Amino acid sequence: MFLTFYFALSMNIASFLWAMFLLYNVRDYRLLVPMGLCIVVGIEQAIAFHYGVPTNWVDLTVSTAVFLSVFVLSRSIAANLRADDLLSGKDTRISTLLDTAVDAIVIIDERGLVESFNPAAERLFGYTAGEVIRSNVNMLMPEPDRSHHNEYIHNFLSSRQPRIIGKGREVTGRRKDGTNFPVYLAVSEMLISGKRYFVGTLHDQTEIKRKEAELRQEKNFIAAILDTASALVIVLDRHGRIVSFNRSCEQLSGYTTEEIQGRTFWEQFIPINDRPYVQEVLRKLVETRQTGHFETYWITRSGNRRYVEWENSILKSDSGEVDFIIATGIDITEKRIQQQAISQLSSEIMRVQEEERKRIAGDLHDSLGQSLVALKFMIEELRYSNAQNAELQNQCDRINDFINGIVQDARELSHTLSPISLQKIGLKHAIRELVNSHRSTGIDISLEIDEIDDFFPENWDINLYRIIQEALTNVFKHSGATSVIIQAHRTPHGLSLLIQDNGSGFQNNRQHRGMGLLIMQERARALDGNIQTVSAPQAGTEVKVEIPAR
Repeated sequence: MFLTFYFALSMNIASFLWAMFLLYNVRDYRLLVPMGLCIVVGIEQAIAFHYGVPTNWVDLTVSTAVFLSVFVLSRSIAANLRADDLLSGKDTRISTLLDTAVDAIVIIDERGLVESFNPAAERLFGYTAGEVIRSNVNMLMPEPDRSHHNEYIHNFLSSRQPRIIGKGREVTGRRKDGTNFPVYLAVSEMLISGKRYFVGTLHDQTEIKRKEAELRQEKNFIAAILDTASALVIVLDRHGRIVSFNRSCEQLSGYTTEEIQGRTFWEQFIPINDRPYVQEVLRKLVETRQTGHFETYWITRSGNRRYVEWENSILKSDSGEVDFIIATGIDITEKRIQQQAISQLSSEIMRVQEEERKRIAGDLHDSLGQSLVALKFMIEELRYSNAQNAELQNQCDRINDFINGIVQDARELSHTLSPISLQKIGLKHAIRELVNSHRSTGIDISLEIDEIDDFFPENWDINLYRIIQEALTNVFKHSGATSVIIQAHRTPHGLSLLIQDNGSGFQNNRQHRGMGLLIMQERARALDGNIQTVSAPQAGTEVKVEIPAR
């Protein structure tokens, strides 16, 4: 009996020790049970032999039951210990992961109690891990979230309907010092050894919110400036679609921003005939990134046409691509009406001036010229009747030479006042004659001219002639040039005139220019053309005139 007791005791102790050994040394739990049973049987036989006690199936069954009970209990305890190690940070790998995480990580159980609180969370909330662990996580929240958090966990566990879990959203956190701050919270759910835990990852939004507030303030400031500005301001994307539209645009056009956002600028406001021109301007702006100036009509909601002068600028992305076009415009309708009235008046003045020049030229040619010719005949008669008077003959010769000079001056003045050749031989040959008359000055003049006699309506050609005449006069009087290039060519869009010299030039942006340039500008305007003067000190002068076809 005594030996049987020691046998049973020894058998159970051996089973317990073996179960514990296998539990902590064998990684694959699928091998534990068969290995354990085999060893239990072996131990039983060895002990029975040692004590000289016969074995039976009852003793074997009891020993096996002890082994299995110890194994199952130990495994459960070990699993819980590993879960505790995992959450408390005793697991080296998990601890390293939590400690080095940039964002705060807080792990709670299904009761809302904090199980893990990493260093980033300590820095974020101002608590140490020891102050938070095993406390309710709602201590990290302001009201009303603090009071409702436990209820939220309960509702989730019962309904499985998440508000944050498996998602993410912005919430408000509360630091140890009582200050609230914005934080982005993402929550995930995990099971460890049958226990449910919630892992919250938190990212401080304070700096992001500060920058967002600064951007909003800047945006509101810019919007306020744009809305109070009298200028028209439109922001377009690279495809010409309207992105933004200030209050002045709304007032002029009759449309609200919401009505026209996303529509293309030209389809909404530009007359059909002008659309290709506007599209080409914007295309070049996007491709070349060179800002520019253009004018166009703008059709309002009521159908009125307003004439707008635009200046364009661009906003580029980091890669250098054009993202947006900023068009700033001024309504110059009234100004243009005044300019047209002034232009009409100027044209009328120039017409009257030309008529007066013709009259004076006619008087010089007819009245003065005939009188001088008659005077010459009288001198010749006096000379003939006093052929023996040598002194009188010399005086008559001097008077004749003087009269010939007056006649030549009268002819030149008459031609300057009204070029008769313009009516007789046409514009092209009149310009050649004008150029040839200046070759005696010693300046090298190069002339290239197309057939342009049929380009202008009646009485318009005098304006182009006067532009060239005035430009040559300026060159000879003021520039000190040694060469002049004159080119007049027909283009698909009209007529292009270039007058270029290598003279002393002038400051291109000076406020007070000579009358000659102003006269040329008025002449170009009378032809509905544009004139551009480019010059710089010691760099010569270039005059370009573009006249549209009619």
